[in-house]
Amino acid sequence: MLNKMKIALLGYGKMNQLVEKLALARGDVIVSVWSSKKQEGELKTADIAIDFSSHQAVLSHLEICQKNAIPLVIGTTGWDVSTGRTKVSSDGAATLFSPNFSVGVFLFFQVIKKAASLFEDRFDYQIRGIETHHKQKKDAPSGTAKALTSLFKRKMSFESLRIDHHPGKHEVIFESSFDTIQLIHEAHSREGFASGALIVADWLIGKKGWRTFEEVFND
Repeated sequence: MLNKMKIALLGYGKMNQLVEKLALARGDVIVSVWSSKKQEGELKTADIAIDFSSHQAVLSHLEICQKNAIPLVIGTTGWDVSTGRTKVSSDGAATLFSPNFSVGVFLFFQVIKKAASLFEDRFDYQIRGIETHHKQKKDAPSGTAKALTSLFKRKMSFESLRIDHHPGKHEVIFESSFDTIQLIHEAHSREGFASGALIVADWLIGKKGWRTFEEVFND
């Protein structure tokens, strides 16, 4: 871990409240909180900003962070990522978006990539997915489900289920008339996502341009 980070929280829902709890426990400092209900501190004093807000707010947050040369970690989903990427210059403050910051999910993606290559030409198997989240999650399918779908050249569908208090489950299913193969990642709590966001924040300080979660693991 680097020296104490000075963190700005963009959005103050359940995820950033958990980021705050974990950050303070490791000795980091929260210098600013921006949300629809709470605005405290000075953004310009932050080493890093972490966005778990709403899809409507992300692009304005990104522009503000670029203007003030503040690296930005974005965990919010459902926003226009391609437009956001164009707003980040190669020599500007680093921005990293991921629909999921869980280390376990990153490893799950590596497994799915391998499975996708094995099943690509096996047309006797149909490929589908199911994602489950808490009822407060607004986007469906989830950003993680969309990212999983992008790993396949073949068409696949993702069913979205919303139940009380579920932190997140993603299933990829390969099904033939003879058998079924299921690959599953199920989160036990949101702490894995918040912890991953802080790992990314540590790594992102001092970087430039648009970065990816995969780079964190490859560095």
